[in-house]
Amino acid sequence: MKIEDVVLQGRYVRREPLEFSHVEGLVTASAVDPSLCRWSPIPQGTNKALKYVETALAWKEAGTAMPFAIIRREDEVVIGSTRFWNIAHWSSIARTYCSRCL
Repeated sequence: MKIEDVVLQGRYVRREPLEFSHVEGLVTASAVDPSLCRWSPIPQGTNKALKYVETALAWKEAGTAMPFAIIRREDEVVIGSTRFWNIAHWSSIARTYCSRCL
């Protein structure tokens, strides 16, 4: 099932669909303070960031993830990425049954 693109915007950041155009910003963001990355594996360098985006977009195409670039609204700088992952799609039977429960 195709996942529709959506932009999620708050007061300080905007989450927009991740694209290859975000790679340079992700590389820059990952190099700012390595201590921020000690609890999560963060791709360092252009090659690893490209692979990260390739994988995220493949999961999106498969319908199992919705990856976002995180943009700081104040200056439009890419500051990271996130994703909804392990997306499950309900069958039409489940939707019909659940709608009757409501």
